[in-house]
Amino acid sequence: MESSSSASTPSALRAGLTAVAVAATMAAVSACTPSPDEITPAQLRAALDQGQQLVVVDVREDGEWAGGHMRAARSVPLSRMSGTLDGVDKGAAVVLYCRSGKRSMRALEMMKGAGYTNVKSLAGGISAWQSEVDPELTRY
Repeated sequence: MESSSSASTPSALRAGLTAVAVAATMAAVSACTPSPDEITPAQLRAALDQGQQLVVVDVREDGEWAGGHMRAARSVPLSRMSGTLDGVDKGAAVVLYCRSGKRSMRALEMMKGAGYTNVKSLAGGISAWQSEVDPELTRY
């Protein structure tokens, strides 16, 4: 009996480890797959390179903006955002970014609530942009 239970223990351990590995892999894939409300750094770079008309908005605070920002961006800190952008049509293509993507997703929800229909958040924020597209951009 004892040898039978000890023989099944390695199988159970392998099954448990396999389940953990699968779960970790799925979590990693989910983290890398942008939501429908996001645009990847590579997609944004391609759109800018193709000359697409985009309004790029940095929702970080003034001190963060001063520390480095995308050339195509304008600064509208989340703390001062009302959900609308002066002079921007509600159907215009807007891309929001912050450091990592959390604040820009909050800004996106505010803008959608105000009637904007074509708003995206930069997946991974300026940190991902720096890593994947523009390593020369100052890190803060």
